[in-house]
Amino acid sequence: KSSGDGEEALVEAGGEEGHKKVTQVEKAYAFSLIGGVVIVMVLFYLVNWHDEDIRLNTWQTLSMTVSIFASVLIYGSFKVGIQESFGIFSEEGITYLNLAIFVTCLIGLQVLLYFMRGLQSETLLPSVGTIFAHLTGFAAMFCGAGFQALDGIKDSGIKLSGFTLGIAAVLGFITLVGAKAREYAISRDPDRVKTESDERWMEEVEEVENDIVSLCLGFAVMQVIRFFISGRLHPYEPYEEPEGVQQWETNALLVSGV
Repeated sequence: KSSGDGEEALVEAGGEEGHKKVTQVEKAYAFSLIGGVVIVMVLFYLVNWHDEDIRLNTWQTLSMTVSIFASVLIYGSFKVGIQESFGIFSEEGITYLNLAIFVTCLIGLQVLLYFMRGLQSETLLPSVGTIFAHLTGFAAMFCGAGFQALDGIKDSGIKLSGFTLGIAAVLGFITLVGAKAREYAISRDPDRVKTESDERWMEEVEEVENDIVSLCLGFAVMQVIRFFISGRLHPYEPYEEPEGVQQWETNALLVSGV
């Protein structure tokens, strides 16, 4: 063909492409990108706001967000490394692996914060506690979701609800035992006076335990709500795409979250 025919073909192709109907997925991507840009622009205003409380809470939120993403990367890398090393690929095996990671991280976190309580730095203890709290919380979250997905539990809303209450009871018991252990560690020496470092340590550990409970229990409750909305338990791993989800179910889950 001549160059003129080629240009006409390109114009026709461009015209057809220009009138292509925009899909819902493309709209979702577009709104997500615009929303991301808007959030970044708003953050610049908030971190430079004239009110000190606004600036402080903005930086705390950013620190929490960075901590969550860092914890996800650490947890995922650690779990996949163990899976590949020991060949753990079954759903039941992964669930018990998450349980082992949760118990190990919980004990290690408590011991680590105990030995860090005397440090003079006021930022190191919360920083370490926040990252490892999220790491432990993700292990607890996926462990609970894995047990919910076991045969005999996943097909019954009543059993799922009862198991979620059981998770809450176990986490509450762990929190109570931790509080008693901290009180004993402080009061075992009758001549020892509780210091400011001790108070800061106990407050930080309480916040750590609250983060773990909120992550695990919140995800378990969300799975129960999704079950009652759609009538089935959906996959909980991020790489498993849910199938057969209708728009009204998504809207109902959004309303439940609000």
